[in-house]
Amino acid sequence: MPRSPRPLGDTASSVPWLQRVVGRLRSPSEDAPAPSALIPALAVLDAIPDPFIVVDAADRVRALNAAAVEAFGYAEDAVVGEPLADALIAPDDRDAYRALCTSRASSAVVRAVHADGTGVRVDVSVRPVPTSGGPVFGVCLREPLGDPSETAQALAAAEGRQRVLRTVVDTLPDPVVAVDRVGQVVLRNRADLQAIGDAPPEHALDPDQWTAAQAVMEAGEPVYDREEPGPDGATLATTRVPVRDRAGAVVGLVAISRDVTAQKAAEAQILHDKRAAEAAAQGYSDVLATTSHEIRTLLNGVTGMTALLLETDLSDEQHAFVDTVRTSSDALLGVINDVLDFSKIEAGLLAIDDREYDVRRVTEEALRMVAQQASTKGLRLSRAIGENVPATVRGDAGRVRQVLVNLLSNAVKFTNEGTVRLRVGWAPPNQGHPAALTFAVEDTGVGIAPDRLEAVFERFTQADDQTAQTHGGTGLGLAICRRLATLMGGELTADSALGVGSVFRFQIPLGAQAAATAAPSGPATETLVAPSDAPAPASPVDAASAGEFLSSARVLLAEDNPINQQVAVLMLRRLGYKPDVVENGAEAVRAVRSEPYDVVIMDMMMPVMGGLEATQTIREDAGPHPGPAIVALTANVMDGDRQRCLDAGCDDYLAKPVAPADLAATIERALRTRAEALAVA
Repeated sequence: MPRSPRPLGDTASSVPWLQRVVGRLRSPSEDAPAPSALIPALAVLDAIPDPFIVVDAADRVRALNAAAVEAFGYAEDAVVGEPLADALIAPDDRDAYRALCTSRASSAVVRAVHADGTGVRVDVSVRPVPTSGGPVFGVCLREPLGDPSETAQALAAAEGRQRVLRTVVDTLPDPVVAVDRVGQVVLRNRADLQAIGDAPPEHALDPDQWTAAQAVMEAGEPVYDREEPGPDGATLATTRVPVRDRAGAVVGLVAISRDVTAQKAAEAQILHDKRAAEAAAQGYSDVLATTSHEIRTLLNGVTGMTALLLETDLSDEQHAFVDTVRTSSDALLGVINDVLDFSKIEAGLLAIDDREYDVRRVTEEALRMVAQQASTKGLRLSRAIGENVPATVRGDAGRVRQVLVNLLSNAVKFTNEGTVRLRVGWAPPNQGHPAALTFAVEDTGVGIAPDRLEAVFERFTQADDQTAQTHGGTGLGLAICRRLATLMGGELTADSALGVGSVFRFQIPLGAQAAATAAPSGPATETLVAPSDAPAPASPVDAASAGEFLSSARVLLAEDNPINQQVAVLMLRRLGYKPDVVENGAEAVRAVRSEPYDVVIMDMMMPVMGGLEATQTIREDAGPHPGPAIVALTANVMDGDRQRCLDAGCDDYLAKPVAPADLAATIERALRTRAEALAVA
């Protein structure tokens, strides 16, 4: 049924209506009561949204509001002064209407007659209106809820749904509370009632909760899992969601709180354990780094002096003694490297790099490291590169080289005659498997028994006792190689037959991006490797001028250890250089500022100022101009040490203990790089 749109405060529109009503109330009958006595608050009457009619004791219509005019379609003149029962109520329902007027019943459903003759079911209620001028009654006619039986069914269904909803809400383990727009509690579930204890169900929210609820209702946006203090020191995660009516207006709020005290305690414990583990790992890493540094520093003196002594005039017997010292120190260094590498892997401290590298160069470097040993034993050492092997790929070149050197060293060690071959291949993507770079180290050595093949990959394990007695070693090499292969996402496997030889296969998968950017290098090739094989240095500098430059180069050595100073100075003098020596990084900076050195051999761990800081200072002093070439000479060989040196401004890196040949090649490479920079400048 239509409702009047006229608001209560619309006085301007109420005045004409009021004037018309008052005019009609001035009945010709002298018995008619005065308007002021008959009609209370006429300005308010027209604002009632339901059809409302004022009648006197004789049921004569004295006034009707705009909603009644609009609902039934009658002109005011046609209704005012007529009995309401005759004017609006259907004949069959007039008795019911009159009975309602004389009884105490609250309401009755009757049929009203519209001006067009159609019947309209209305719920009629009659109430006396107190006035000073005689009895007046207000008759309200509104749309009924429906047929009584239908209404009862609807109410029953609604109550059923409400019971189900209440049961669901009460089964929730978390407290749930709903409030209206002014903070009145309209619902609490069982968990919330238990939480508030003896407080009545309508107990209002505490000030903090109400402030948070108001903020959510004002914003009109839900807030999820806001952590708040709860009773007895608990921590609650509360979600608040505004409730809207059909028009979209916020009319209340529902809040659900979850006790997360145990969860927060568990998270705090996990964080504490994580930090403790990280601190322990860092401490372990520091111990490994310090141990490695100290051992390598001492070994540098042993191996360096041994190498220098071997270059002097010795008798055959003396040469044999010194060579034994050299061999033993090399073996000791290998054991130390294996133990440190395995310790880093076990502690989770070994990181895998991801940089572009040249596949051919890495394999050449690995082969050169075993070429002399293979030549001494009369073995044929070769490299075969398959078709379409990329020229460059992304990965950890150092770890790939480490695995290949270990496999090649074992192959040479356990092969007395025949061939050691390194095969390099390329496996394209296949059935969901990514592209992969493959290596195979083949030998014609003693072989491994089938039942011992997997055991050789276990730590501190060798093929048999005879192997351990004959060839020595820690039994960690292959275990480290397999761990490294796994860390790089690949695998290391082996096939072998006693008396025939072995094949160790090393495969590294390449990511989709790396595989897409890898450039094929060409057709398959196989080349023999001799001890003297090395990539020819490429330099635009004229060879004669380069030789003159190298012989006249000014070299500064920054080293705090007296023995290592002596070893390095003797090696440099044997190479034709006349080095100046300083004992710390601060002295190195002052020396470079006062003299135009061509190359600085920089130890990293020194008192007063370390090598990294000294290198950075020298580079900052040089600005855009080429400064001296700086070579890091350090016993720091943990993961990232090399890159930290290069990032600080070093041109190259040498790990202690250092061999004279490696020192010579590194200095020459650094000086050539500086000569090229000077030529360009």
